[in-house]
Amino acid sequence: MLISYHQEAAAYPTSAASLSLIPLVLLVICIMNIQDTKNFITALYDLGERQFAGERKTRRIIEASLQREGVPYAVEEFVTHLPRVTRADLVLDGRRVPCMATSFQGGIIRNQNHLISSLTSSQNFLTTENINFNPLCAVISRSNHYFAPSLAVARDIVPWIMHAKTVRGAVNVRKTAHRSANILVGNRVNPRYLVFSHYDSLFGGAVDNASGTALTLYLAAAYPQLRRYTLFVFGGNEELSYDQPIYWGHGYRVFEERHRALLARAEKILVLDCIGFSETYFVKDETAVRLGFPVRGLGRIIGRTRLVIGDMQKMMAFYHSDLDRPHLIKTAELARAALQVAKALSA
Repeated sequence: MLISYHQEAAAYPTSAASLSLIPLVLLVICIMNIQDTKNFITALYDLGERQFAGERKTRRIIEASLQREGVPYAVEEFVTHLPRVTRADLVLDGRRVPCMATSFQGGIIRNQNHLISSLTSSQNFLTTENINFNPLCAVISRSNHYFAPSLAVARDIVPWIMHAKTVRGAVNVRKTAHRSANILVGNRVNPRYLVFSHYDSLFGGAVDNASGTALTLYLAAAYPQLRRYTLFVFGGNEELSYDQPIYWGHGYRVFEERHRALLARAEKILVLDCIGFSETYFVKDETAVRLGFPVRGLGRIIGRTRLVIGDMQKMMAFYHSDLDRPHLIKTAELARAALQVAKALSA
């Protein structure tokens, strides 16, 4: 999912007063089981980056968990394409510096003329070769990707780049076919509610989005009554694809193409992405929701769609970086998010 730092989302957390209306039995069950959910997040994180083989391993873990809980599911496969990076180099005045590729195509970067903050939407520089950095993150953050040669660096490298007499970057990327899948759990015929979360990631992605995946699995397995009128969708291939101009969210658009009627009829659509590290918000602003759920027909369903997410500003400190680790997940916040979503699905 792409985040723009300058986005001002219309968000509203569920109040403490409304949480007090949740039946005590739900609270007790949630507290008893939330540690298993945290363990699941750690298990996904330990797989490393969930692209290619990492995504396939994640799919098998989700399926095995559903089978173990006796939860029926369906798998809908699709073919997509991912960038496979074979080279990423940046040399400043003859000295090689750490960097990572953030591009869908290879090529040469000849100077520092396009040194940009990755907190600016990639749509502004989509086809411009660049060197990018996340000013809120202490390490390399692959916040955005581009259809031009591009490299991400840590923010402390930026002064070196600005004052370097010679700058030369090189990226080799190969467009590679990948078989992904959406996993569907619950009512696939006439669901009142739809719940989405993506299970792929950049880096280990404990928050983005092992957290949403784990919570979706918890709700689908722990509350069988929800499955009677809710369809839970574990989405593959959300982070990267060769779709232009919006390269993220491909797996969600595959679901949209195959199940337009379900989206059209659903009373509520919740997208669980990056939760458990802070207070949870149910965001309704269309610009913000599109960052997490970029389906083509969003305008027709926006009134019934909410992006369920943590504090987007705080998230930028570790977004799409190696700092997105399990220790960020707070048991109390994860339990609170579970209760909020369960309450929304019980209304």
